[in-house]
Amino acid sequence: MNLLSVTGVSHDYPHHGRVLHEIQLAIAPGETVALLGRSGCGKSTGADAGGSGNAAARRYYWRGAPLAALKGEAIGAFRRDIQLVFQDAFSAVNPRKTVREIVSEPLRHLLCLPREARARRVEEMLLAVDLAPSLLDKRPAQLSGGQLQRVCPARAPGGTAAAVDP
Repeated sequence: MNLLSVTGVSHDYPHHGRVLHEIQLAIAPGETVALLGRSGCGKSTGADAGGSGNAAARRYYWRGAPLAALKGEAIGAFRRDIQLVFQDAFSAVNPRKTVREIVSEPLRHLLCLPREARARRVEEMLLAVDLAPSLLDKRPAQLSGGQLQRVCPARAPGGTAAAVDP
């Protein structure tokens, strides 16, 4: 079963015409997917169309269930599992926080992990994106652009799935 699937989604803007035409997407467990395209081609529109207030949401499925039908714990699990990773890493993080604070915040709020478990998970997440734990007490301005771009997916709490926003 796919983690996320999208079937036959189209979208038209009144003054700009069609930006999505019958898109199909399937992401299997363990698979990493990047959605790339030039500015204005519909990447963010495709992600936004999955919102439950949109009729197209009936064609978005999370673990086989229509996204629009998710309620209670199921929608909570979806929000924990799917995290946006913004392309502009410098704008996506608080420059006053350390890497440790940036990566641990979602673990505290979404997974409700105790302090010791968070500390272990933060180090694991940094290692998973090939960053040294010695960077934990650095602030964004003290990192290279490439290092900061890897901090952003490291803060996805489950480390399992991510959607990339242009």
